[in-house]
Amino acid sequence: EQTDSTDEETSGTITGAPMFQYDAANSGTSPDETGPQTSVSEQWSFETSGTVQSSPVVVDGTVYVGSGEGKVYAVSADDGSKQWEYETDEWAKMSPAVVEGTVYVGSGNDNVYAVSADDGTEQWKYETLGAVEASPTVVDGTVYVGSDDSVVYALSAADGTKQWEYDTGLYVKSSPAVVDDTVYVGSTDGKVYALSADDGSKRWSSDIGGAIYPSPTVVDGTVYVGIRNNKLFALSADDGTKQW
Repeated sequence: EQTDSTDEETSGTITGAPMFQYDAANSGTSPDETGPQTSVSEQWSFETSGTVQSSPVVVDGTVYVGSGEGKVYAVSADDGSKQWEYETDEWAKMSPAVVEGTVYVGSGNDNVYAVSADDGTEQWKYETLGAVEASPTVVDGTVYVGSDDSVVYALSAADGTKQWEYDTGLYVKSSPAVVDDTVYVGSTDGKVYALSADDGSKRWSSDIGGAIYPSPTVVDGTVYVGIRNNKLFALSADDGTKQW
């Protein structure tokens, strides 16, 4: 289990699972919660009108999830009752991030949306030049997200203004990991990039020889990522050199 500064970076104590892979490092672990300890049975179900490919995120008793018919839903974690829905017009098949009362989610209509976690009202949207198939990562007031237009964006969490962008040259379907002021992200051009979280300047890139769809996980100074040629890589977080 990982216990590091990412808990504080995503707005204090994390309750539930506020974004894809739990935290900004994509660690996928919570130091304070465990899985089921007894036999599992269905408590409730909620039916959407489209395929649910999005992993749900859970914050303060509410489940947030996107659906293929172009909606994001908020439902009660207790009984599955719908609290609200928000229309994105095109599919919202990747996991949203829910930080400090706002839901951030991408859509097939090229937009990144920010909506109120309380009632689903739109706060802002930012239009990229390609479908947004990557889950956003939110750290210290900035939304980091990739797009099929080949660009990694840093957007203001408050109003959606662009802080910087970095063009990888090919689709970015990987969700960024953000650790120690560095954004780690994969591209379908076959490279893992380490970018400055402040201004998007490249710190290093590592060509690992295949399109990168999965999201990197960064733990204890190592970047772990898989590619489509049946290989898993461990790279140095400092300079991108291959460890194995």
